[in-house]
Amino acid sequence: MATTAELSPRDVLKQVAEAIPEDLRGGVIVVGSLAAAYWLFGDQKRSVRTKDVDAVLSPRETAAVVGPQIANRLLGTGTPP
Repeated sequence: MATTAELSPRDVLKQVAEAIPEDLRGGVIVVGSLAAAYWLFGDQKRSVRTKDVDAVLSPRETAAVVGPQIANRLLGTGTPP
């Protein structure tokens, strides 16, 4: 059985930011439980367990173009724009 590491919300957000290509990072807004934990805990020595990161892309007019670019780059299957 795999174990789930407990990380601070700040650490998880740092990993997410580092995973998203810098040129595509600006329009990604983290929402949901991870965003709430970051807001509630800030820099406290608290940890979260999460299996996903909920996010929205902004502005919505570009989400249909930027979304697949982010997914392809994260999966390593796409070519940079």
